Amino acid sequence: MANSAAAVETASEIAGYWGVIHAEAAVLAAAALVDATAGRVEEARQAATRAAALMRPAGYDSIVRSAERALGFLELSVGEPAAAHGVLEPLLARSGIGHPAAAAAAPDDVEALVELGRFDDAETLLGELAAHVERTGRRRRRAAVARCRALIAAARGDRATAATAAEEAVVRCGDGPEPLECARALLVLGQVRRRAKQRGAAREALDGARALFEEIGAPLWAERARAELGRVGGRRASPDELTPGERRIAELVARGRTNREVAAELFVTVHTVEKALTRAYRKLGVRSRTELAPTLAELRIPPGKE
Repeated sequence: MANSAAAVETASEIAGYWGVIHAEAAVLAAAALVDATAGRVEEARQAATRAAALMRPAGYDSIVRSAERALGFLELSVGEPAAAHGVLEPLLARSGIGHPAAAAAAPDDVEALVELGRFDDAETLLGELAAHVERTGRRRRRAAVARCRALIAAARGDRATAATAAEEAVVRCGDGPEPLECARALLVLGQVRRRAKQRGAAREALDGARALFEEIGAPLWAERARAELGRVGGRRASPDELTPGERRIAELVARGRTNREVAAELFVTVHTVEKALTRAYRKLGVRSRTELAPTLAELRIPPGKE
């Protein structure tokens, strides 16, 4: 990840020096994805926004799509599935599954839809992606297809299908997907095994995911793996383990606020909200905002009043 960031920075300096706007925008779109993976949230958001702003008037829609793909992945990474879908759905509708940026974005949109409880929509999109992968012979995408199939099956309570698909996703990593995809496959496998009460096997997969996320420099996803590891033992946090700030932010997010809305309401930065929410997720043993409200209710932390 460090080498990727250095290459992007060098290319950006060269493009900026020569004044080649479309090259600069392409580098910014690439930088947005690198920064999103590395957990540099505001840098990623700024790079993606800048790249899209430069290219929309010029009509270089391919670069705009790459920037949107990076932004959608960023929103999913910080636990904002609604925001992720809000970016990725128009990208997929405009481009069609055949565009490289759309095909790369589709698994993230499937995951966002699952987290939003829209299982039928997730399954429809996955069907389009799977057909595209088979039609084009893109072996590297098959791990993502299997991972998404596992996510949907697990959300529907079909543990057998989820287990088979998650194991296939990990095996498919031998087809050459990027390390991030392999780490995400291990994460899903660990989640499926944990829900099946296979604690030892779950711990093995989740620890593998954590180690790989850390190795490639993906701290937001490593934090998800650590949160899942914390749930393997079945331990739940007590309300007192949350600081007042974490508790207030968790309450607002559980009521449907976005991170930006919470930041505006509490007069803090979005970065502060993201960090506090990450800590709250870890302490509560949840991985997304869809799990937050029922967990707070279970712990008898009131959601507050409007």
